[in-house]
Amino acid sequence: MTQELKDRLKIAREKAGFASAADAADALGIKVPTYTHHENGTRKPKADAIERYARFFGVTPTWLLFGKGNNETESTASTPSQLRRTAQILAPFTVPVFGSLSGGGEDYLEATNEALDNIAAPQSLMSAEGAYALYMPGSSMEPRYHEGETLFVNPKKLPRPGEYAAVLHEVRGIPVWQIGRYERLDSGVRVFSRYNGEELRIPATDIRALHKIVATGEW
Repeated sequence: MTQELKDRLKIAREKAGFASAADAADALGIKVPTYTHHENGTRKPKADAIERYARFFGVTPTWLLFGKGNNETESTASTPSQLRRTAQILAPFTVPVFGSLSGGGEDYLEATNEALDNIAAPQSLMSAEGAYALYMPGSSMEPRYHEGETLFVNPKKLPRPGEYAAVLHEVRGIPVWQIGRYERLDSGVRVFSRYNGEELRIPATDIRALHKIVATGEW
């Protein structure tokens, strides 16, 4: 019977010393259903997942994909414990999520120093010290950003006019994050437009931080 990618994935997993798909998923640091779908063939893994599985199980991506070439790399002596250490290296890059809603349907997030969570983030942010994420508050930026959408922020980049930004300032004495499209500096006031909300006009001297939004979605 002709082997498929799912069959070779199972063979590679068993040769690497993992008795079950769940064991392998735990060692890889991914959700069990995600890996199980790939090994069962109900979903085809993307290229980056294939590359990761190949490196983790000690086989070549070419063999996993097409069944061609030597199915073992030079690191065939890897033990499950070594593979788990490799998984830590390959684990997704994460950033903290800041800000929380106070429960009134506001278009801002209360700025807190405590992270709500740590989530997977774009690899492009790895070199950006202090990178973080916010969850979009409200619908003021739809259809660009939807309520609850993850916004990844690079604190090392200032937005240029026409770019989207997270701005930290105070509303009624409370530090908050708001989201807008940065437009211009007008007589000492920074102006931000929004699709479904009033224009933000914030005195430059009242702004604590102004950072560029560089990516959205799940990673």
